[in-house]
Amino acid sequence: MLRKIADITWRRPRLVLAVVALFAVGAGAFGYDVEHHLKAAGFTDSSSESERATSTLRDALGYDATPGIVALVRAPGGGALDTTAPSVRAEVARIAQRLRRVEHVGRVVNPLAEPRAAGGLGIARDGRSLVVTAFLSTQDVEDVGGIAATDARRTVRSDTLDVSFAGFAPGFDEVNDQTRKDLTNAELIAFPALTVLLLLVFRGVVAALIPLLIGVLSIVGTFLFLRIMSSLVDTSLFALNIGTALSLGLAVDYALLLVSRYREEVERHGHGEVAHRATVVHAGRGVIFSGFTVAAAMAALLVMPQRFLYSVGAAGVAVGVLSAVIAILVVPSLLALLGARLDALTLRRGAPPVSATSGGWYRLARGVMRRPVLVALVSGGLLLAAAAPMAGVDFTGPSAKAVPPGQPSYEPGEYLTANYPREVTEAITVTVRGRRPTRTSPGSPGDCGRSRASRARRRSPAPRRTSHSRRCQRGMPRSMEVPRTPCARSATLRHRGRRTCSSRATQRGSSTRRRASSRTRPTSSRSSWSGRRCCCSS
Repeated sequence: MLRKIADITWRRPRLVLAVVALFAVGAGAFGYDVEHHLKAAGFTDSSSESERATSTLRDALGYDATPGIVALVRAPGGGALDTTAPSVRAEVARIAQRLRRVEHVGRVVNPLAEPRAAGGLGIARDGRSLVVTAFLSTQDVEDVGGIAATDARRTVRSDTLDVSFAGFAPGFDEVNDQTRKDLTNAELIAFPALTVLLLLVFRGVVAALIPLLIGVLSIVGTFLFLRIMSSLVDTSLFALNIGTALSLGLAVDYALLLVSRYREEVERHGHGEVAHRATVVHAGRGVIFSGFTVAAAMAALLVMPQRFLYSVGAAGVAVGVLSAVIAILVVPSLLALLGARLDALTLRRGAPPVSATSGGWYRLARGVMRRPVLVALVSGGLLLAAAAPMAGVDFTGPSAKAVPPGQPSYEPGEYLTANYPREVTEAITVTVRGRRPTRTSPGSPGDCGRSRASRARRRSPAPRRTSHSRRCQRGMPRSMEVPRTPCARSATLRHRGRRTCSSRATQRGSSTRRRASSRTRPTSSRSSWSGRRCCCSS
């Protein structure tokens, strides 16, 4: 195969370059807007316990059980907020109404209008602020939550009160945007630095531009691959960054390998087909092997369920294959066309390029092979010493705590942490699935109650029927709500607005419970309690 590639790139280099150019134009036309088709982050596993519990509650409630957006309302200047003033209550109601109209918001809790729904946590202890919480109705909070947070900042404003936003959705959106900006800046810094290094290594402008050309073609091809992938499966936005960085690194490696080998063969055989063929056959083998090794290594991430991981793995596979194929086609074609002009525009005439001299690296390689065990131990120790600071790193998942200073949600988040309980923004949600038993079985609530009553009867004399118990029996309602807890120790029945009968196994209570049970369940002794789905936040 490599010999055929050598023949084609030597005899028809312009045709090969024309085909590659058409591919680059098509890939750029179709994949230039790939960023708009990718999704943010994707660090969660949909099959994990927490995600399954969250999905269950979302399906039942219609929104997420934990607030995604927290609107912090304060008086201008940081003074006291008079929550009893009609103007303040009307403005907070207007803010809540605007927040309800935000896209992907399923529920909004106004602590002034719904104090019980807010759980008494909506107003700060010092009375200087309150929070209006918004619950998102989307499954993908990491991606769609950012859209909701951006829409909330744009539409929810106030002329009389200070409104700022915090919570998971605004914080995660800002962290995600900041990460993308940092990676983009790193790429903008890497391109000029890489160009300078290539000029120093190749000692020529023409030769230094070849790796950059390979990198650009590989990046464009990766954009095309990610654009197609995004139409088939959800793809993370961070795949773009790994594609760009890996493309540049592999392009430099492969171009340097091919150009250096070509210069060596030219010194032996001169500019001609022999040098060209030897370069493609020998150096091309290393390029193909390296590219497909990178692709195989990155393919291990494809089995991961997280969108972030399998997207990075897919981008790595595409970059490995594309970089190798493009390098093995484009570089030999350029070498065939340039010939002796490869060393044109050199920085230092007469001085051999760094890539053509390898005396120091040759001696280093020989030394490593003579004492491999010693070199391995020393190298491993140096790596461990360099990695020692990582022992104190505290890894955390995406949350509002990861927002860096200077972002809009940083100050409101710090204020919420100092003045509100943690459950306002990061509640622990517990999902409970109930089930309806077909008959009273050991361990069920009915069985537990009868066991306590029977033990009480054995310890105490036979109960007497009093007028009070008869009055309680006559006044018992037709339907009685059975406690949700399996064995309620202090469950009570209410009669005429006051506690009259206790479910404890006393002389009078056990008789009343038996009468109440026969009154409310006249046809069967089966348990009448039904399973319920419950959401508890703490």
